[in-house]
Amino acid sequence: MTEFETSNYIKILLLVFTISRKAVRKKFDYEFDPKVLHETLRSSKKTLTRLQQGKHINKDQLKSITQSEASSADFDLTLMIILLKNLADIPIGDELPVHGNTSKAADITRIKFYRNFIAHNTDAAICEVDFKSYWADIEQAVLRLSDNTLAAECEKLKLQEFQPTEIGKCLKILSRLGDLEENQSHVTQEIADMKIN
Repeated sequence: MTEFETSNYIKILLLVFTISRKAVRKKFDYEFDPKVLHETLRSSKKTLTRLQQGKHINKDQLKSITQSEASSADFDLTLMIILLKNLADIPIGDELPVHGNTSKAADITRIKFYRNFIAHNTDAAICEVDFKSYWADIEQAVLRLSDNTLAAECEKLKLQEFQPTEIGKCLKILSRLGDLEENQSHVTQEIADMKIN
């Protein structure tokens, strides 16, 4: 594993957990009007209980959706995807969609696929060929979901050069990704807080 491959991994991770989250949130807020989100979630209590019992929603996620001032700004990427799939009946799958499928559901599925890939990648490294392929796939999904409003943010991250100390700090945070299912919101926030020059 080279520093360059680790940097590629960090860029894909940040693209998925920070920028992609914003794109999915745009779709989420379209499907669930923020003004009545709390009422929508309250009226879906039976489904939410089923999702919690099936361990699809963890206690941190449940806490964020049951607060009286529930806001998608407080939801992690996984939670928004689960709610879109189960409350908005958007057909979000588990497998990477074919390249030509650019529907909203396919784009969210792409982001979910790469989120799971990153969360379970124990190498913390991505070679240049794979990086270019993953980046193009994720970036195009982000741009379609966000109506191109995140293009500059994507480009800035793609050109970002990480110093060895920044890579070390990120790898330290990422070492806790093994507990991602339980502590995703905490780790995700630390990733989002990483300084991107």
